[in-house]
Amino acid sequence: MSHVRSKIELNDVENRLFTLLDECCTHLRESRGIRTECRIAGGWVRDKLLGKESNDIDVALSEMMGDDFARHLQEFAASRDVKTGEIAVINPNPEQSKHLQTARIPIFGLEVDLVNLRSEEYASGSRIPTAITFGTPVQDALRRDITINALFYNIHSRQVEDCTERGIPDLKRGLIRTPLPPRETFLDDPLRILRSLRFASRFGFEIDEELAKCVRDPEIQTALMAKVTRERVGEEVSKMMKGPDPLHAVELIHEFSLYNAVFGVLPPEVPPTLSAAIGPLVVRGRSRTYYRKKRAQSAIECAIRESLRLGSQNHFLDGIPLMFAAAARLKDPRPDRWREPAERVALGVMLREAAFHRPPAGERWPLAALFSLVQELLPNYDVENGQLDRETAGPIFERYNAFASRVEELALENVGDLQPIINGVAVRQALGATSAGPWMKDALAQVIEWQLANPSGTVDECVAWLKDEHEAGRVGPPATGERPAKRAKIEA
Repeated sequence: MSHVRSKIELNDVENRLFTLLDECCTHLRESRGIRTECRIAGGWVRDKLLGKESNDIDVALSEMMGDDFARHLQEFAASRDVKTGEIAVINPNPEQSKHLQTARIPIFGLEVDLVNLRSEEYASGSRIPTAITFGTPVQDALRRDITINALFYNIHSRQVEDCTERGIPDLKRGLIRTPLPPRETFLDDPLRILRSLRFASRFGFEIDEELAKCVRDPEIQTALMAKVTRERVGEEVSKMMKGPDPLHAVELIHEFSLYNAVFGVLPPEVPPTLSAAIGPLVVRGRSRTYYRKKRAQSAIECAIRESLRLGSQNHFLDGIPLMFAAAARLKDPRPDRWREPAERVALGVMLREAAFHRPPAGERWPLAALFSLVQELLPNYDVENGQLDRETAGPIFERYNAFASRVEELALENVGDLQPIINGVAVRQALGATSAGPWMKDALAQVIEWQLANPSGTVDECVAWLKDEHEAGRVGPPATGERPAKRAKIEA
């Protein structure tokens, strides 16, 4: 059971925005006889009921187009000395599943989308609507993907409206199901299959039995492959991978036998063992690049990005070349490789590199080690029989286990999060520098190395060492016309 609030609590910006929308509607009715109502739709309502903040403000309008209301709102806001940004109109684009005109207006620091309540009809064999008309809140809610996304917040009454009568109960139960029978909902837009799985993985909700049965229907899966572009599928997969539980999302794709629908079907002439056979080829091709806009890029990254049409906005793919770089550094990770000049320093510095430590992407040295291990094991995998040669793989496992044990013995498990014992201000004061410069980055890097060599060292000891290094010309701002002396190796 999810904890769902009994009412939505507005923050100051939301209250000001909704008050302005309400007053604008009143002004239109009294001065021009235009009757329209504003409702906040979808994700914002769901998230607020779950106690989460959201900037995803989608306003659903009754009996009025979004661009018309945007112009009235801009004029009314100006009369109240409220600044708004330029109105942007996003025209329908059926190929990208945008069948309605949307107007976007910046106000109170938010990007507010305005669109009319709608009712849609689809032709058989296509998901492009044959007719789009003004709809009622109930009609609009019923055509949405799942019940928890079909809630409205009426800004005039300040009440949540559950037009399907199942949105709030399903939110409380933690249940993913469609407003209409799932077959009808999914045939209207098969992408809703993946959206259902994405929200199930995002919130940890259960999937309704009828919905689950429908997803397994071969006709529904065929519709997903036939009607939905690879770009739209790739966008949903990207959102799954960026969500809080991407593993569960992949498990759901596997559970519902959607692999072929999501990632494509192999041609009949391709043997089923090809996927495993590709592994060694990818390993051997890890250093291959191709040129795009005069810049060398990883060929493997390109293959992954283009196969799902993920686009350049998915920056997590930028980590792929780094993972291969880390694997190259870790190949055959015998501990004695880092004995000289100072094992703890050399190993610690390496594990702090971007190839091993990228917290925003969730990448740390254990992932790099695992990736490197898999690459070394692939040549020992019998593709035809699906078996790993344990005799040749055994020593490889032993080396990586020894490496991980040594990292733990040296207390370097969290070395990537290590911060300099003294900051830039303290470094300047210690060296008598009036300002920072390019030299500061190197100075702080040397401080980290000193800490690695002296894990029990104090601030005073570090400052004393830093002053000695500065006097020797190995750290700090060089004198005019001089080049800094060669750095001394730090011994443990």
